[in-house]
Amino acid sequence: MALSCKSQVLRGENMAKKKKNIQKKWVVRRVECSLSGAFEKLSCLVKRDVEIFNELNPCNKFSFIKNEKDLFCVGRPSHQDNQIAITSKYVKTTLIKKEISVETVVHKTNCQKITIRPVWNKENANCDFEVSIGDENPKILCLNRTSQEIIGDLLFEQLEAA
Repeated sequence: MALSCKSQVLRGENMAKKKKNIQKKWVVRRVECSLSGAFEKLSCLVKRDVEIFNELNPCNKFSFIKNEKDLFCVGRPSHQDNQIAITSKYVKTTLIKKEISVETVVHKTNCQKITIRPVWNKENANCDFEVSIGDENPKILCLNRTSQEIIGDLLFEQLEAA
């Protein structure tokens, strides 16, 4: 069954719109793959992950605090002011120069350092993260895996010990 000229024109226009949308989406993702864009995306995902964890574990809650545009922390809530209890273990994530720095802190002592840099993945047209834990060689991770590296041990430490 042959398409009418009008149908062929409309189909061609729709395909052109789809291609333009696809083109625009990768450009937007590439722009957002800047250090500040990646930090913002990461902080939103970590916040959402903490909220989901808290819904599933109401007796074992954590707080997400974003103090500034370049710093967020996850830890046990303080009983006094709804901030992070600095006497407990917590994760502090900071935007520093050309990287995102993550420190796991126990009683004001830095225990583990993670360094994160956004990396544009041309093959998938996506922003990935180069993650270095301590002195290990960096590995390329997606956004969700990067969130796991930042807060996974903190959130699940007590659940897995039980």
